[in-house]
Amino acid sequence: MALIRPYITEKFTSYKVEERTTLLSIAIWLKDDYTKKKTIGQTEVRIKEENIKAFKNPSGAYILTDLASGMFIYTVTIESDFYFPEKIEFDASMIRTEDVHLKFENDGPASGSINARLENASELHFNDVVEFQNPVGDIEQKKITNIEADNITISWNIGLKYDFSAKGSTVRVLKYLIDEILLKPKPSYPFPNNATLARGLIVDSNNDALEGILVEVEEKIETQSDKNGEFVLYFKEITGPIELRINGDLQPDIITLEGGRTIVLGEFVVP
Repeated sequence: MALIRPYITEKFTSYKVEERTTLLSIAIWLKDDYTKKKTIGQTEVRIKEENIKAFKNPSGAYILTDLASGMFIYTVTIESDFYFPEKIEFDASMIRTEDVHLKFENDGPASGSINARLENASELHFNDVVEFQNPVGDIEQKKITNIEADNITISWNIGLKYDFSAKGSTVRVLKYLIDEILLKPKPSYPFPNNATLARGLIVDSNNDALEGILVEVEEKIETQSDKNGEFVLYFKEITGPIELRINGDLQPDIITLEGGRTIVLGEFVVP
């Protein structure tokens, strides 16, 4: 998994009355599933059980600080104006309070590499995020997907964009947790006028709106109904007619999309 580098530091120090250092625990990047860019509208990110609200830093990351580390789970909820809510779990044991000193066994990994050999990887875990930096200032982060039994070789899924084999390149493990979340637009999302959309309504046998019903297209595109029973599917390209599955059930009608226009599918009754 390739991660966006957050332009944030692991420590924040304030000097009002007395010095106070705040440690970064979790950084969350939110991305609009339609535009693949930054989200719009108001968004609230918090650990609901403890009523801890994240703050948004200047680079757009939602930040949670000074969280305890241990063998338990933090559940982070995301509520926003134009997107369906999300709930993400973070393993509190992965939040580090001490530095882990890492060095390459010989040269660092070259561009395209999916693994690296370290002098010692025994303190690393699956899903730890390691950050590489080379002498010209290129920085790249990768989530560890495998650690070989020799406790030297670590691996990740997608090859490196930059080269870190030059002398002076470094590697470190992030002490905080980081994740990137795609938020799916609600039917009320302000799509552009030329968007290719399919809208519909899901009701029960009494004609009451049903919320949270899964709507899929060929297991590649999915959304859900909102509190009014409405749903919207959005398409960047048209490859031909589509078939819908609602709550896993294939619908009988074949749907033909119209590029740059919205089609209204009408009501779907779910028993």
